[in-house]
Amino acid sequence: MRSVERRNFLKVAAVLPLASPLTSFAEVEGALGKPAFVGTGMDATGTEHHGPRAGTHLDFKVLTKDTQAGFFLLEHRNIPQGGPVRHLHYAQEEWFYLLEGNKLVIEVGNERFTLRPGDSILAPRNVPHVWAYVGEKPGRMLMGFTPAGQMEDFFALSSKQPVDAKIAEAHGMKWLGPPLDISKL
Repeated sequence: MRSVERRNFLKVAAVLPLASPLTSFAEVEGALGKPAFVGTGMDATGTEHHGPRAGTHLDFKVLTKDTQAGFFLLEHRNIPQGGPVRHLHYAQEEWFYLLEGNKLVIEVGNERFTLRPGDSILAPRNVPHVWAYVGEKPGRMLMGFTPAGQMEDFFALSSKQPVDAKIAEAHGMKWLGPPLDISKL
């Protein structure tokens, strides 16, 4: 084994206990202090992802592999009025940060909040939450998940096909009820 290859192997072996879940040595190499730059309007995977509603875009900004499964971040662009079904994540906190638009109404547990651009909120794991974007012009927000769990896989899949409660459950979520009625917001 050449010394460079040996050194890389030893660096990888040294972090194996920290790199769970690990699917390849390449994933650990990327998490050893190399920056992961993603430009405006770009996706870290180089693949275009679409949201569940027509015209929306999901740009993966921080990949699960870049944080050793500790965090996943996406930018949700061109958000029309409305939002997802009420749900919870068994093992992830979900963070919302409204970048642009009118307002985002979110219910976390039994509390309702209105986010304006620059506002954020954290929805704890195992706490039901639901949100709806309200505004004439499309909105834009960041959504982060910690630990990353299977959220990156879920959004990659939902970009290609409709998802249902069974798929959500397989990705660590439980669907609990309908979306918020924007006519009442």
